[in-house]
Amino acid sequence: MRLVFIQLFLGYSLVINCQSLTINVVGDLMLGNALKDSLFLDDNLSQKLFSNVKKELLSGDFTTGNLEGIYQNGGFPTKRCIEPKFCYSFRTPPSYLKSLVDAGFDAVSLSNNHILDFGYKGIDSTRFYLNKYKIGKTGILSDTFYIKNCAVGKICQISLSSYPLSFNFSDKGLIKNLIAIAKKRANVVVLVFHGGSEGPKYQHIPRSMEVNLGVNHGDLVELARYCVDSGADLVVGAGPHVLRGMELYKNRLIAYSLGNFCTHGGINISGQGGIGGILKVTLNTSGEFVHGQFISTQQQLKGIPVLDEQHQGAKVISELSKFDFPESQLKIAPNGQLTKANENNLRNPQSGRYYVIFGSFKGPNNAFTLYRKLKGEFEKLEVIHVTDDKVLYFKVALLLNKKEDYKIYKGKFNDSWIQKF
Repeated sequence: MRLVFIQLFLGYSLVINCQSLTINVVGDLMLGNALKDSLFLDDNLSQKLFSNVKKELLSGDFTTGNLEGIYQNGGFPTKRCIEPKFCYSFRTPPSYLKSLVDAGFDAVSLSNNHILDFGYKGIDSTRFYLNKYKIGKTGILSDTFYIKNCAVGKICQISLSSYPLSFNFSDKGLIKNLIAIAKKRANVVVLVFHGGSEGPKYQHIPRSMEVNLGVNHGDLVELARYCVDSGADLVVGAGPHVLRGMELYKNRLIAYSLGNFCTHGGINISGQGGIGGILKVTLNTSGEFVHGQFISTQQQLKGIPVLDEQHQGAKVISELSKFDFPESQLKIAPNGQLTKANENNLRNPQSGRYYVIFGSFKGPNNAFTLYRKLKGEFEKLEVIHVTDDKVLYFKVALLLNKKEDYKIYKGKFNDSWIQKF
């Protein structure tokens, strides 16, 4: 137990609890597809799936990811799809689960479309073998919570999606109740959701409903933030098979998609599909974000993750996050280091300008659109805050102590206006 004592002038001591928990989360895991091509299945290779990234996965208090497909010997898919040409089924030999154990995975999320590929038989087989290998599971049938006891506290995982037999990500009443129960059982709640349109065309996150291949995934930004409002401490998405942006919301990290991590046969890993990473996040025991790192990886040899020294994944997430969540205080360095912007130094050191853009997030001239237009006009401008919360304006103005010096630019963008410090 680590405590820091600060001596105060009046002879009192302030005790600050410095305990923390480090959590590793990866994106999509599909360890080998027996239906696709027998060449993808090699027992010797299966034991080397995570050999290049094992050190990073074993470093932390808790490791999890989104497990695609079912784990069963033999059998045929029962899946029926709305769009047959986009219908994929995954079945992996159960012995491949040992690679997850060796890499330090504590739990996986089963709340996704591919857990249904072989019907109830496939679900039962997958749950049986995960139990056999002592890997935790959440998100399907009675697998509601997974709790791990760590040295300084407990971590609880919950999983949600929009698919049958899963806990519905669009049911706010359910979300609130599940998180409330989890908070009573653990210090930190990790929520993994499966949602969002698939493929490189959908890396940007709309602030509206997402419907893809007949499935309504809901407004993912609204739902993810609602999870935080309800008590979740780390919210991580899967499903799009590509990276998406991240944001800090109420000092909790939300990662909207971590892409493909290890998809050994049957999933397209060309281009953006092969870029992924390990999200390593340190939280205090109250669940607040302390710092983190996105450790970039790239899949090689039909789907083996290796560390990417070029940090492609971190750079992709950084650009997506700046574009999709300009209001967030999350800073993503080129090497993937994640920190919170210093609230006492919000002014851009290069341009000397700081903008707060007000306006609704709806309509053709919304605050989100204004951000993009400003980025085009002021190339050196790096720090922008976009909001429709006028209370926040006063907080920022007082923080910068520039309330008396502002200039108002209005009329140029119709309903919205820009505040310049």
